[in-house]
Amino acid sequence: MPLPGNPLGYARDIADGSAPFTALQFKRFTPEDLKTVRINLGLVLRDVRLEKVPERNLDAIRRRAQKIQRINEAIMLVETHAKKLRIPL
Repeated sequence: MPLPGNPLGYARDIADGSAPFTALQFKRFTPEDLKTVRINLGLVLRDVRLEKVPERNLDAIRRRAQKIQRINEAIMLVETHAKKLRIPL
């Protein structure tokens, strides 16, 4: 199963929570797809961390923290799966 659409857009959708990312979904990905997803998740994580959020806007701070949490969870899932299959990332 190839990656759905643009890999960077897919990583952004994962960060936003609009694209679910579970172990069952990426078991069908090829090793190249896993590498691509991991790279794009790293890019999106960097972009989210560089976002400036107003200090007193608690909703924006919460949304940013949720995005970082979703991305870190997805990275952990990809790396764990790749490690089990002995795929170097």
